[in-house]
Amino acid sequence: NTSSAEFQSARATCPSSGNSSAKPERLAALADARRRLETIAQEVERLESNIQEAFGEEEAVTILEDLRSNPSEFLSSKRPLIRKMATAVNEEKDAISRVEEIEQK
Repeated sequence: NTSSAEFQSARATCPSSGNSSAKPERLAALADARRRLETIAQEVERLESNIQEAFGEEEAVTILEDLRSNPSEFLSSKRPLIRKMATAVNEEKDAISRVEEIEQK
């Protein structure tokens, strides 16, 4: 599952919260960003399951690959499930970027 892999990768690169030189505000922002990422990753997983159920395993693989490579193309899809997934993928990418941004501060 790609979203789980991306989430785990982002989480694995997170520094330990035991770093005493880190500012409390940064740690709080990082914790918030991680929670947001986790929530979005769970939603992506739920939507992936729904897509697999709706389209079958083989077609779902193709759809999910296309969605992940260019989610913006699917934001105006006639299918609500596809639109929701495209939005969730964009949100997940933004959340991963936010976690990485905070980590680099």
